[in-house]
Amino acid sequence: MSDDNYKKELELEVLEYFNPVYEEITNDCLEVIEATERPDFICKRSNGLHVGVEIVQVRRGHPNDVFFDKFINKNIKIDPEKSLDIISSLIYEKEKKRDSENWKFPNATILIVQLQESPLWELANALTEEMFPDLKNYGFCEIWLADFSELDAYNNIELFCLFPSDLRGYYKRPIQKPYG
Repeated sequence: MSDDNYKKELELEVLEYFNPVYEEITNDCLEVIEATERPDFICKRSNGLHVGVEIVQVRRGHPNDVFFDKFINKNIKIDPEKSLDIISSLIYEKEKKRDSENWKFPNATILIVQLQESPLWELANALTEEMFPDLKNYGFCEIWLADFSELDAYNNIELFCLFPSDLRGYYKRPIQKPYG
């Protein structure tokens, strides 16, 4: 399997975890029509309209830095302030790409920011509208943070909607025991 195919499989897995929680919140289902680039997927909403879905992952940086940070410094998670900076930068970078002329559905794209080393509960109080004042000027129709940091323990994810304002907020997983 090529690196591109593997990357696309990982992105599809993110969407497969995202979709049931998203559907519960919005009563809207995203059916994958096509795997593409710019955006990653073209999906059909429950109402038949098409929407793009772009997925980006919050990462610490260069693999050597990650190794040093995790195994030498024993920092299992990314510092919350650093995570917020990375999230802000990723949204800005994706907005520049979304605004390019070869982007399909530029005004109907959902951005999913995947968190793997930053639990959403550590970030939620800082995710204010003041922290992200430019989102309403960006062209994404929705921006979601998807917390995969506790996926192994709970087999589901939590979401935080940054935009639009009518969906904005923290959607916690139902109370359940980990690993069981």
